[in-house]
Amino acid sequence: MTILFLLTVLPSFALVPEYDASTSFMSGVYYSRLLQVQLTGDMRKDIIAVAQSQVGYQEGASSTDLSGLVQGGNNGTEYNHYVAWYLRTACGYENTYYYAGGWCGMFVSYCAAMAGVPRTVLKFSTTAKVHSFGFGGSNPLPGSQLKGFYDLAVKGGSYFPQPGDVIFYASYNTEGTPSASEGKHVGFVESCEAEYAMDGSVSRMVINTIEGNSSDSVKRHSWKMTADSSGWVYSGTYIYAFGIPNYTESGLQSYSNYDIGAYGGTLLRKGNSSEAVRRLQVALNLAEYFDPQGNACTVTGTFDEGTYEAVCNYQRAHSLEVDGIVGNDTWTALRRQLVGCTSRLESDFLVENGRILLYMGKDFKAALPEDCTSIAPYAFYGTDTMDILEVPRTLKAVEENAFNGCEGLSEVIFVGTETEKEGLHIEAPGNEVFTSSEWSCQPKIHKITFDLNGTKVVIDCQVDCLPEFKGSADTQDDLYKYYFTGWDRPLVPATEDTEYKAEYFAVPIAPLVLSAGSTAGAPGETVQAVLSVSDAFCLSSFSFCIDYSSYIGRLRYTGFMSEYAGLEVDSSTDGILKISKKQDGTVLSGEGDLLSLQFEVAEDAWEEEMLLYVYTSDGDSFSCTDGEKEYPLELYCEGILAVNVRSADRYDYTGDGTVNIADVTFLLDYISGGAPSEEVGNSSGPQAQESGFSISDVAELLDWIARNGA
Repeated sequence: MTILFLLTVLPSFALVPEYDASTSFMSGVYYSRLLQVQLTGDMRKDIIAVAQSQVGYQEGASSTDLSGLVQGGNNGTEYNHYVAWYLRTACGYENTYYYAGGWCGMFVSYCAAMAGVPRTVLKFSTTAKVHSFGFGGSNPLPGSQLKGFYDLAVKGGSYFPQPGDVIFYASYNTEGTPSASEGKHVGFVESCEAEYAMDGSVSRMVINTIEGNSSDSVKRHSWKMTADSSGWVYSGTYIYAFGIPNYTESGLQSYSNYDIGAYGGTLLRKGNSSEAVRRLQVALNLAEYFDPQGNACTVTGTFDEGTYEAVCNYQRAHSLEVDGIVGNDTWTALRRQLVGCTSRLESDFLVENGRILLYMGKDFKAALPEDCTSIAPYAFYGTDTMDILEVPRTLKAVEENAFNGCEGLSEVIFVGTETEKEGLHIEAPGNEVFTSSEWSCQPKIHKITFDLNGTKVVIDCQVDCLPEFKGSADTQDDLYKYYFTGWDRPLVPATEDTEYKAEYFAVPIAPLVLSAGSTAGAPGETVQAVLSVSDAFCLSSFSFCIDYSSYIGRLRYTGFMSEYAGLEVDSSTDGILKISKKQDGTVLSGEGDLLSLQFEVAEDAWEEEMLLYVYTSDGDSFSCTDGEKEYPLELYCEGILAVNVRSADRYDYTGDGTVNIADVTFLLDYISGGAPSEEVGNSSGPQAQESGFSISDVAELLDWIARNGA
C-alpha cells in the first residue's frame, strides 16, 4: 500500500511580486512562470507553487545575467537580486546586488516572500542554517517544529514530511536532536510517498524535493530510503533535519489586498511607467477587460494605448467616468471585482483563450485540457519528468520552443483521427523531442452518466456514437419500488460528457395499514366496523382477510356497505371475511373509508370489546396503476378492528336498568359484608353465577362508567 501526501486545491489568485524585479529576469520565461502562479492563501500550497515555477532556473555569469536561461556558474541569480532589494528596504543595505557563495537559502526566502508567507512563519535568511529560518535554538518562531532524520516514520519515528516543509542537509550523518546552528544546504519538501509492510510499519519512503543552487540550478530530487538507509544523499551530504513552519498562523487574506497592495491608490494615466502600471495591467487581464480588439494588456509596466483602451472599457462597464485615467474610483472598483476573481488555472495548465501558456505539473503523463487550441513558446520548458503527453483533437498549433528541454518525452497520444492529427501545425525550433516521439491515435471517449434515482452509472462512449444503457433501470428503497419509464431527455450521439436522469413511477412497498373504528351496540343490536385507508395509495385491485373466529356465537356477519364499485366480501369460511376488489377500471385513491362491515351482536354477548384482525395471507395481493399501466404492489396489510358492545346488564348490580354510582355503592357494600350474594346483580348477568366479588370488580365497574358514561 502506498500513501502519497499532496496538497488540496483551493480558490486561487494571481501572484504579483512585491519587489522591483530585475530587467534581465523580467525578460525570461521564469518571470512569466512566476506571474502565472495562482495564490490560494494555503501557504504550504503557495510556497511550493512558487518553487515549482522556478524549476530549471540556472545561475548566470554575473549580477546582470539573471534570466535563468543560460548557465554561467557565477552565482548570478534573481534570488540574490531580491535579497539585495530586501536588505536595502529593510536595513539600509547600499549595494544593488547581494554577493554570496551559495544561494540555496536565498531561494527559500525568495519563494516564501513571493508566496506571501509572513516572516513570523518563516524567517528571512541568506544561509542554510537551521536557526536562521526560525527553527530550534533559543529563539524559535512560535508554533514551529524541528524534526531530525531519525524522527522519520521509515526510521522508526512517526513523522511524514509534508509539502512546504524545509529540508536541511549537513556534511555528516547524525543521530538524535538536530543542532540549530548546523546546515550545509536547504530546500523544500514537494511531496512524500510512503509504502507500508503487512505489519503496518513503513517499509519505504520517497521524499521529493525542490532545491536552489543544486548543480547551479533549481532542481527536483527524489530521495528513496528504507529502515536500513542512512541519511546520505550525495557528495558527503546527508539529510539532517526538517523544519515545520506554523503555516496556519496567518496567510493571504484576500486577492485584492495582495495583488494591488499599496499601489492601489496611485494616480495613473497614459504614458506612465511603474510597478503600479504593471499591477494595473495584471488586474485588468484577470478581470478580463481588454482593448476593443479583444487583446489582453501586455504586462510591461508602461501605460500604453492598449492599456488605455482596456481602462476605458472597464470604466464604461462599471458606470465610472470614462477618461482612461486610473484614480481612486477605478482602483476601488477593481479591488471589489477581483475579490471574486476565480483561477484560470486548469489542473496543471494555465490557459488563456484556448492557448496553453504554462505547464506546472510533474507527472510522468500529462493530458492537455480538452478545449485547448495552441501551445505558447516555453510552455513546457524544462519539464523533464514527463514521459507521455495526451493531445486533444482541438489542438491546432504548437509554437516554437513549446517543448524546449523536455528530454524525457517519448510518447504522444493524439485523441482523434489520423486526418485531424495531420492538421496539427508544429513550429520549429525547440519542438524536436515532441515531433520525434512515438505517436499514436485514439478515439475520443466521453463519459456518459446515467442517474438511476441517485445511483450513478458511468460508461465510456466514443465521440459521435449513441450511448446505450444496459441492464435494468428499476430501483427501490425502503419505502418504494421505482419502475423505469424513460430518460429526462432523448439519448443523442456523444459530443461531450453528458448526464441523463431516469424517470420513474413510484410504487410503495411499505405496509398498507388499515385504520379501524366501530359503533357500539347492546346485545341483540347491529354494530358497524369501519375500515379506512391510512395512506393515499391508488389501488386498482387488492385482497385481504378479517378474522373474527374467536367470537363466533357472539358476532354474526350480516353484510357490508361501500362506495367503491367492484368490492366483494366472501364470508363462506366461518369466522373469516375475504375482502377483495377486482380490476374493474375504478381506482381506490386517497384517504377515506374503504367499507363498513355489519355484525349482529348475540343476546348473551357480554364482552365490551372484541378484536378482529386484519391481515394478508398467501395469495392475497395488491396492485396499482399510473393510468396506463398496472404495477404489482409488494405490500402486506395489517390492522386491528375493535367491535364495542354496550352490556349494561353486566354492571347493573341494583337491577334498576341503569349503571351508575349506585351500583358502585351496592358492590362495595357487598364486598364489606353488607349485602347477601343472592341479592346482588341482575339474574340475567354473569354475576348471578359468581360466588363472590373483590375490589378488582369495583375497578372494572368504575372503568366502564368512565368510558361509557353513567
